[in-house]
Parts: sequence; structure tokens; C-alpha cells
Amino acid sequence: MHTTSTLTRGGISAIVLLALSLLPACTLFAGDGEGQGTTESPVTATAEPAMIQPTPTSGPEMMTIYSLEDGEIQVPVPPPYTYGDLLSQNVEQGVWEYGEGLVLLLRSMSGELNAEVMDGFVQVEETNTTGLLRLASDYLQGPDRDPEYAEEVERLLGLLAPTQEYLDSLSRPRAAASRDGLFLTGYDRQTEIPAECANIVEEGFSASVDTGQFCYVYIEMTEQQNRLRVYYPKWWEDDPERIEWVDAAMTGLFDSSPVYSDLGRFDDVNVVFSISQPSDSATTLAYQTFFPADEACPVVALPLVYGDGLDQFKQTIAHEAFHCFQDWNLTMSPYSAHIWWAEGSAEYFSNVVYPTINDEQNRTESYYANSIHRPWFDLSYLNFLLFQYLGNELGDAQVIQLLETISASGGIAAQASTLTAYPNMDSLFLEFVVATTSTGVMDTGGGMIIEHPAPLRGLETIGQEGDTQFLIEPFVAGRFGVSYGEGKRFLETFEENESVRHSMAIEDRLQDPGAWSSLPVEVRSRCNDDEKYVLVLTSVDGPGDFKANVSLMEEAECDSCVLGTWDIETISYANYYERLFAAQGQPVELFVDGHFYFEFNEDGEFLTRRHDLEISTSIADQPSIVTTIDGQGQGEYSADGEILTIRGFSSVTNNVSIRIEGVEVPGGLGSSVASFKLFDDSPGGLPGETQPNHSGSYTCSNELLSIEFPQYGDVSFLRVEDIVPTLVPTPGN
Repeated sequence: MHTTSTLTRGGISAIVLLALSLLPACTLFAGDGEGQGTTESPVTATAEPAMIQPTPTSGPEMMTIYSLEDGEIQVPVPPPYTYGDLLSQNVEQGVWEYGEGLVLLLRSMSGELNAEVMDGFVQVEETNTTGLLRLASDYLQGPDRDPEYAEEVERLLGLLAPTQEYLDSLSRPRAAASRDGLFLTGYDRQTEIPAECANIVEEGFSASVDTGQFCYVYIEMTEQQNRLRVYYPKWWEDDPERIEWVDAAMTGLFDSSPVYSDLGRFDDVNVVFSISQPSDSATTLAYQTFFPADEACPVVALPLVYGDGLDQFKQTIAHEAFHCFQDWNLTMSPYSAHIWWAEGSAEYFSNVVYPTINDEQNRTESYYANSIHRPWFDLSYLNFLLFQYLGNELGDAQVIQLLETISASGGIAAQASTLTAYPNMDSLFLEFVVATTSTGVMDTGGGMIIEHPAPLRGLETIGQEGDTQFLIEPFVAGRFGVSYGEGKRFLETFEENESVRHSMAIEDRLQDPGAWSSLPVEVRSRCNDDEKYVLVLTSVDGPGDFKANVSLMEEAECDSCVLGTWDIETISYANYYERLFAAQGQPVELFVDGHFYFEFNEDGEFLTRRHDLEISTSIADQPSIVTTIDGQGQGEYSADGEILTIRGFSSVTNNVSIRIEGVEVPGGLGSSVASFKLFDDSPGGLPGETQPNHSGSYTCSNELLSIEFPQYGDVSFLRVEDIVPTLVPTPGN
């Protein structure tokens, strides 16, 4: 029997594929810059054509993701993440011509057009619209520009992007302006602008604006010979709240300069506060624009930024300053071919400047939802997590060298080939996806960045013999759920594929890095539930498939023999720990008294209770130590007549006392009480710590349960009539 997963087009289910037809297509694999809106697909298989399914309600289009716990989950199809994505989407769908779309979006940014009346407009999540302005600059230099649209694009860029000449003509340094006594106080930023500056609000930054009087003041600092300036309206001077933002902008530049200077060339930067807000781009905070080689790099901050918080604003400035760094050190044209790494790396390096602000982590959920369907080349800002991982693994200087190599290689096709050839990239990518699915990625400022549980591309149930096939595109984070039918034993193999790497972990150990390994050759599912795993697949060298073959599936006996309560057979327990300590280089003689109960319930619950469990240890030439423990544990189990599996087991210690030569030691709870846990392969650890899952052979009869521990021998239990008490809080909690 041969089955194929329904996750077509590289594992995306049919409903997901239909929903994803709303997402931008041409930005996935843009050309090498020979034309605007062109596509090439060097690293993906040809996808089947997909039609957008009509929705029964007027609500948002929905897509399907998967969860091990909840199965299929309907979530809204995410909007385009950048204005460049929106532009490409509408060009692809025939709504706009490329030049027309640029004009419409730039008019929206300048406040000349209400974007909500535009056909094809969708509010995007982009907060830093550098990409759109850079695409517009590329259009003016490209062979496919339409003269009529090009003239309007040039006019609009003049309104949005201040030149150094414009700033020089309209501004004064703070000290000189103050001496001249020309400040006007008490004006509101939006309603009471000085008459000589009113046209700046109306027309934005434009070389054609000539009032004959200055309207801007700037402050200036020098850091490592870099001239840093912040320009702001002169009527802000007597408003402390607005000056706070001016000072924060300078702080953002000043803090960025030494960090970026250590990585490459970093020169003069201007931050200019605009006083005209795009009417329909309510998420836009700032942008950086193209600039001549002999001028300072211009960064424009928009009024909305004032409601975002000073810390976040400083990181926004660091983000835009890194775009300046990119212009000085990397190949940036055509921008459409570089935006995937330009925005993701700017997000990451802004966090290198400000490790604890973490504004970039607002995109974590979006990364997880989109990375299972879309390659690196279509994630732009969301790639911050990829660059965070590469920074951790390679170091920031090596990341910059990688960006230099990628950016110089050409368009997306060439960049994909460069990434494929990069040393150990196939391993790095697999380890990155496993990390995002497991422990998360360490943030620059400490702590882990993770969305748990991570959404999956699909959930495949294996319930019979035969092949199950999974398809994966390159540079896509392939996360799949695999469910093995309950009460069965499976023997399986997988078909090698040089293009595809894989790793797998059982559901309740996903956050344990040591639990991830190759496809297990044997799976024994639970008696009363499916056994669920997460399978990670990655490829950096073309689309590929992964086939899991179940060669044997047989019904497993759900063993009722273990049901009930058992008490430790003390001699076997003492022998077990003598061998364990000897393996750790600590030979010791043990004597055990008291009770260590195991209870197996019909619903798969596993309970333990250590009641007056007394363990006497004797080491040569050392005083004897007697430890008495009262504690309990809880987990789940499955027993099929051959293998007993304990999952998610954790224990707490309520009381512990230690006597040395009969004298009680104060503060005994601080001792290595974890030494006397079962299913723990080390004699150290902390009380109450969740222990690794354990699977081992066992034998069961009416009177005796014997569990095999290959390294340390069997531990035996005698059946008793006692019932393990319900868990009680640990003292002090």
C-alpha cells in the first residue's frame, strides 16, 4: 500500500494552497534586476495554479495551520508585510501596472491620496517603508520605466526624501538659531505652524520649496569622525516632550555608530523629523532613502513614531541607521533582489545596538505562521530570527561577510546558489528550524525567542503499512505533525534524499534538544492515544521529498497487568543505585528501607510516592549517611506487554532529613536528593525537575513487576493494595 500526504505543493494542504494564493508571488523569486515585476523560480518546484476560494462570510480570507493538540486551525491569511509585497501582488494580479502602483503608494505616503479608495489596497504591517522608496528609486533607473509614471515618481520622492541641499537651505544649528532669537514658542505641531513654514506641512520635503526663512533646527554630534545630525521643526524648541524625541533620535544614532563602525564603514547620518504624516499609512514610523555618495545618509521619522515609546524609537533609528550601513558596505541594487535580507538583518542588528529593547520580537508570531509556507526570500522583516540565529552561531562579523557575498552575487537565483554553497548551510538551516521548534533562539540580550507550540504545515496520521511522502521547498521551514495510530507497534525506515535533511522528536519532548534525532526505527504508540511526533524537513538545494516507510504494523497488547499499586523491592533498588554511583566514579554501599510506591491508573496516569524512604550510604573511610525522603511524582505511561514508557514525569520532595552518624544535619533539603529519583541517569540534579522520558523492557506477573535498566540492572516492585495519595503542594509553595 502506498499513500501520499495531502500536503501538496511541498506539503501545504489544498486549503492552505488556495488561501495562500492571496499572498504575493513575484517577490518570492524576483529576477536579477533586468526588469520590474519579473519572476524566476530557481529554487522551487512549479506550483499548481490555485484559485481563491470564495468565503461564505464577509470576514477575512482564512488559511489552515495545524497543531498537535487541536488539529486543523483556521487563521486569517496574513496581509502583505511590505508595500513592495503589496505592489508585486497587485501587479501579478493585473490590478496595477508597476509604475502606476508606485505612484499610488507614494501618493498615499505623501498624504495626497486616501489609500482606502484605491483598488487593490490592503493595509500592510510594514513600519519602516524604506523598501518602497528604494524600489521607486530603482524604477527611475530601470529600463522599463514609463515616462509619465517616472516623472510623477520623481516628484513624489522629492516630497518624501530631503536632500542635503534642501536641509542646508531651510535649517540652522541649534546654537546659532538660539542666538538669533528666532524661535517661535507655543505652537502646536499640526495646527499652529508659523506662516513661513506652512507649505512644508502641505508639500513635504521638496527642493522647490523656498521660503527664504529657516524652519528647521539641527543638533550635531561627532562619534568616531562620523557627523550625526538630527533636524527638527524650530517651533519644537520650547516643548520638552518633543525635544525628548529629538534627544532620543540622537541617542539612537550615537549608540549605533560604534557598533556598526566595528563591522564596516559607517559615515554621516541625518535624522529629519517630518511634520506631514501619510494619511493612510498609520503604521509607518520611519524610512531611509537613496542618497548620493558625497552626502549624509538621510533618515526620516514620521509623527506616528511619537506614540511608540522612546526605547522603541531608538531601536527604530538603529534599524534605519543599519540601512545606511548597508548602502556603504553592501550591494543594494536592485532593491527587490535584496529586501529579504536587508530588512531582516536591519531588524537583527538594531537589537545588537539595543539588546534588551527587543522591538523586533513583535514579529515572532508572524515569523512562525509564515515561515512554514514561504522561503527566506519572501519573509523580509520576519527574517530577523534567522539572522539572530546566524549571529549566535557565526558571530556578527561573519554574518556581515555572508551578506557581502550574498549581495554581490546577483539576483535571487544567484543568492540562492550562494547560500546553498555556503559551508554547512544545510546543517545550519536544519538546526535553525529545530531550534525554533524546540528551545527557541537565544536573544542578543538573553532569554529565548520562541512561539510554543510552533504551528505545523500539516498533520499526517500513519495507521497502516506503506510509504508516506512529504514534500518540501528550499529555504522553507518544514514542520509537520506525524501521528501514529494508538495501540500499535510500527517498524519504519526512510528513503535517503541528498537534498533533504530531517530531524524528529516526540510531542512531549519537543523542548528537549536531546530528544531530536532521525526518524525512529520503531514506534510503540500508547494504548489509549495516538503517539505524536514533530518532523522537521529542510532543503537548501532544490525541492525534495521525504518518504517514511512502515514495513511492519502490528497490534500491541495494552497490558492490564501493570494496573494497580506496586512498592519497591528494596534490595533491587539498592543494587540499582550502587551500580549507578559506581558508573559515576563514586563507589558506595547502600541499604534501603521504607516505601517507594508506583501506581498505574486505567487512564494512563502514573503516580509515585516516596514515604519514609530511608537510604543509608556507606563509603570507605567516611561516616555513614542516612537520608529519609518523603515526596511524590506524576506523569503518564503506556505498557504494551514488552515496553513500559514513562512520559512527562516530574517529582517534588516534601520533606528530607539527613543524619550523619545519627546526628541530624540542618538544612538537609539542600542535599543531592535528586540522587534517589528513578528514571534519572545521573546522580545529580535538582529536586522537582522534570526528568527525561524513559522507555524500557519490563515483565509483569500478579505479584512482581520488574523494570529493566540496561546500564544499571532491573528494579523490582511488589504488588500492594495501597493507593498512592493525591499530590500535595511542596512546603513553602
